[in-house]
Amino acid sequence: MTSLVTVDSFDQVLFMTGNLDYRYLKKSVSSIRKAIQDFHPDAIYSEFNISAMIAAQIEAIPLYCTVSYPTQYEYAHDTRRSKDLNRFLREMSLPTVDSALQLFDRAEQLFCPSIRELEPFSKKNVQYCGALQAAIYESGTNHPRDKILVYMGNGTIPAKKMRRVIFEAFEHSDYEIYIASSYLKKRGLGKICISPRDGIFTLYWRRRFYLSITEGKTAWWRGFCTECRNLLYRERCLKENIMQKVWPGITQA
Repeated sequence: MTSLVTVDSFDQVLFMTGNLDYRYLKKSVSSIRKAIQDFHPDAIYSEFNISAMIAAQIEAIPLYCTVSYPTQYEYAHDTRRSKDLNRFLREMSLPTVDSALQLFDRAEQLFCPSIRELEPFSKKNVQYCGALQAAIYESGTNHPRDKILVYMGNGTIPAKKMRRVIFEAFEHSDYEIYIASSYLKKRGLGKICISPRDGIFTLYWRRRFYLSITEGKTAWWRGFCTECRNLLYRERCLKENIMQKVWPGITQA
């Protein structure tokens, strides 16, 4: 679905995945409330789960949430997606919203699994908890940067289309090209190699990559840590106000 639809806000993601459907909300929130009543937790932690946020409010339990820069109401929102949500909130005697993303603001504390340089929140209740992996470099090495990594996550560009474009762009270049993807068959063709994602990232720590082409935040961070240039493609959360704050080797396509 994501390869066929242009996503303009996280409201649209919640809508397309059914998380804002009235019948789903009613059933899901009821289930979570029952779990709360049976387990008696001290707090609720929601990993982008709208139903859990609502259940915590109804049961008057402290709420904590994971947040990402594009999930802010201030960043982008779509008020057209809130009809079913507001219907349910009214039934539960809770304040309505312009956007489901405003529910994040009802949490006592927000946790961002990233770093401030990548996701510069202005809110005071955001706690950064990334990156969790330490940057460990291979000592005593001075390899030439003769490789390019194309890291394909669960993004908006179809895997076969990305493969075709990369082949056309780099087939006759002097670089070795590594396409890390779980959606494409493992194969090698000249200096272009397609492999699963696991294991290929050791080349980061050996400082072998000249360029990383990606739309994944984890890959950005690996690039920053190893002074590898990053080319970021079709990722709407990379607005100019973020781009100006991060490592100057970043460009956007």
